[in-house]
Amino acid sequence: MKPIKYYYRFLYFGIIFPALVVSAALSSYYSWKNISSITSRVSSEIKPRIGAVVNSIVSSISAEIATEKKTIEKILLESEREFERAILLGKSYDVLDKELIKSKISSLLRHTLFTDLSFFVFNQKSEIKWSSESNFQIGKIFENPDFLSALTDELDIKGVCFYPFTFIEGSGRTLIFKRLINGDIFAISLIINPELYLQDFRRIKDLSVFIEGVKIFNVYGTQILTEGGLTFVPLKWWEFYKRDLENTFYIPAFNGWSEPIKVLLRLNFLQMHTIFIFGVLTFFMLIILTFFVALNEYSVIRKDIRRVQSHLQKLDSYELPKVEVERFKIKEFSEVAMTLDSLVNKLKEEERKSVTLIIRTKEAFFDFAEKLALVAESYEHMTGEHLKRVKYLTGLIVNRLKIDRDYADEIINYSVLHDIGKIFIPIEILQVKRELTSEEWELARKHTIYGANLFTDSEFRIAKEICLYHHENYDGSGYPFGLKGEEIPLPGRIIRIVDVYDALRSERPYKKPYSHALSIKIMTEGDNITKPSDFDPVLMSIFIEEIEKIDYDNLYGER
Repeated sequence: MKPIKYYYRFLYFGIIFPALVVSAALSSYYSWKNISSITSRVSSEIKPRIGAVVNSIVSSISAEIATEKKTIEKILLESEREFERAILLGKSYDVLDKELIKSKISSLLRHTLFTDLSFFVFNQKSEIKWSSESNFQIGKIFENPDFLSALTDELDIKGVCFYPFTFIEGSGRTLIFKRLINGDIFAISLIINPELYLQDFRRIKDLSVFIEGVKIFNVYGTQILTEGGLTFVPLKWWEFYKRDLENTFYIPAFNGWSEPIKVLLRLNFLQMHTIFIFGVLTFFMLIILTFFVALNEYSVIRKDIRRVQSHLQKLDSYELPKVEVERFKIKEFSEVAMTLDSLVNKLKEEERKSVTLIIRTKEAFFDFAEKLALVAESYEHMTGEHLKRVKYLTGLIVNRLKIDRDYADEIINYSVLHDIGKIFIPIEILQVKRELTSEEWELARKHTIYGANLFTDSEFRIAKEICLYHHENYDGSGYPFGLKGEEIPLPGRIIRIVDVYDALRSERPYKKPYSHALSIKIMTEGDNITKPSDFDPVLMSIFIEEIEKIDYDNLYGER
């Protein structure tokens, strides 16, 4: 027999609510799936359309430039003559009057598709020796070995290299390269009237109703065009209905060389997502409405069971006053309440025993862990003092952190197990008094993994993290995985600091013990082995603050 409250809850939460949620989930899933399919299809179909527009623009501009071939040849001849005259006279290019040359040649640009021009001279090392402009990017293209190879071959074969259409400087240009008589490369940059191509590029935004904005830039990130008034900042999580699409297209130039340009689109699918959002909100409102209807029905009989609820709520604190039990009018319910009171008392006693058993078991394992760690330390002729110091120093850091007490106790007590994996390393390697070979060193480093493999149960997660990660460095230079920053679990970062400090302060077959001051200096300034970036800076700061408060010399038997 069930109470009325149960049946109301079952009706709503067991039938109505699950039915609405499943319906909403299925509807949302199929709607989202269809929207995702459409957005993917739109994204895939836009790229070839953009490619067609780019190819059309390049072909159109190239055809226009071809009609200016005679003018370009005349510009090349006139300007080349000025530079070769300086070469024959044995003079530097610096004697050339930039403005005079530019004004003389600029007269040839009248009634052409070019609006301005610039001159450049590169030496045989592809370094700019002379330029008529102060701000330019053309030198960057010479850093590309593929371009340089194609240009050299073209000049060797034809003597002149004609680069009809490029966006190297961020605006449309025609480049002409020719080798001078001294081996230098002479270049002319003719600026193309932007009205010839910008309007065509703007057509890209009209390729789809979903395109919200367009940004075109060259291979060096210089902007060519922005259409749509967007800044293209990274999308926020609530802009899930938008998608950024980046495509790279290539403008054919000469001798197999093609120049890449990048087109960034921002697609806006809000119209489709509005239908999806409306459906989700409709289901949500239906669930809320149904809930309040059920709540209203339940309130009709709530007064009859409120007293029972009040009594049952007392059980949360394991308190059931006897006087309230005696006030019940129904004998059977009074007996149930008294039984519950007795059960509560028994549960409290069982809970006390369970807590005591857990504490004793954990303390016993902590003690066993310390004894087990002594086995590994004995392999390297080390005493238990090392473990005591590691445990003590770990506590200095952990007790400063605002973490759960049980978590803190596990880090402190399991810290002694950090080198337990060394029991699987051949003893002759651990006790060698010379520098390890690369093969021996690789084997010795595996003690982190061997130790972690001892703790497969999730109850020993902290011990496993200490074994596995205590040689990981904060800057990612450690082992076994090369983790970086907070990718390294907290126990590993703590033991890394403590283990290094204790190693510096302790005597080893290959070194004498260092003083506290020298050890801290090495950890904060570095030496040929240790770097400050090996350690978590926050934990390191806590460690330094705390260790300065203790008698660190007495800790290492120096007094």
